[in-house]
Amino acid sequence: MADDGSAHSLPFDLQSHSTRSDGALEPSAVVAAAAQAGVKLLALTDHDTLAGVQEALSAGSEHGVVIAPAIEISAIDDGGESGTARELHILGYLVDHTDPTFTATLAGFLADREQRTLRMAQRLRELGIELDVQAIDARVSAGEPIGRPHLAEAALSHPANVARLREEQIDDIG
Repeated sequence: MADDGSAHSLPFDLQSHSTRSDGALEPSAVVAAAAQAGVKLLALTDHDTLAGVQEALSAGSEHGVVIAPAIEISAIDDGGESGTARELHILGYLVDHTDPTFTATLAGFLADREQRTLRMAQRLRELGIELDVQAIDARVSAGEPIGRPHLAEAALSHPANVARLREEQIDDIG
């Protein structure tokens, strides 16, 4: 009998994001899309938050997907002797998404991320980039985090930037 590998394979996705950070789908929709794609093990690794894990766990039960409570934490390496700072993204798996000390610490991280994003917005304005802040304001009002992808979308969607962005060959949030 030929072995096509299917009996030994486990389709998995160990890094996914929801609207709780910079993803496009709600946590339950991330799980549903993963299930539809054949994923059997999913780690929801939103940036600096565990806010979507419980919803993902519930959806996992519904869709037959094992959910690994996980997170992506942002950190800065000061560069040591080289002096060149780098942003690092550290993934943590099977974390306790209910731990109050951990979630309180993460709330501080999210507050720092929001302030950093607002400083970037101000710097973009100083450089002559207009921002369509409606979506950003809506996220902040709803208590949802904001980050660079939301800021990039705000710059891309403002009509005053069209010519400049075309000239600089910028056409997506990447």
